[in-house]
Amino acid sequence: MDKTLAGMPVYVAKYPEEAEVLMAIANKALKEELKSIKLASEGVYVQASTLGSLEALLQFLKDSKIKYSGVSIGPVHKKDVMKASVMLQHDKEFACLLAFDVKVERDA
Repeated sequence: MDKTLAGMPVYVAKYPEEAEVLMAIANKALKEELKSIKLASEGVYVQASTLGSLEALLQFLKDSKIKYSGVSIGPVHKKDVMKASVMLQHDKEFACLLAFDVKVERDA
């Protein structure tokens, strides 16, 4: 399966015309899941390989009273490092990217 995310529901189209509708439903579910994460205005940037890993890492940070201002799923790209570096302007303590089980791309 290509372009899937562990932890999200899997939809199976029985007919070709269902595929586009189910893709839209899956994309909406992912966007809603990521929007449901409460972000602070200042905090670390968190990245994980799967939704489950991200949720576990965020729970650990919450329990440790560490704020997070951004989250992402998948490989670390230059844009992710740039987002994390924005915290240098606010609080250097939060100017980091916590990545769990993800590949770091060369351009990062």
